Amino acid sequence: MTDTPDREKRFFLYCELQSTIASKLIQYRLFFTPSSSLKGLRLYLRTQDDGGVSN
Repeated sequence: MTDTPDREKRFFLYCELQSTIASKLIQYRLFFTPSSSLKGLRLYLRTQDDGGVSN
């Protein structure tokens, strides 16, 4: 098995990605109430974009 280190690296990257997404979701839940979740999600994604795309 020569690809073991690469597989481990990918696994750690995957875990990092999951924790990043989880922390962003927690931030999102803290900032927006469930009632306005769709509007809040759009606003949140727009702030993440840094004004790249305007709808």
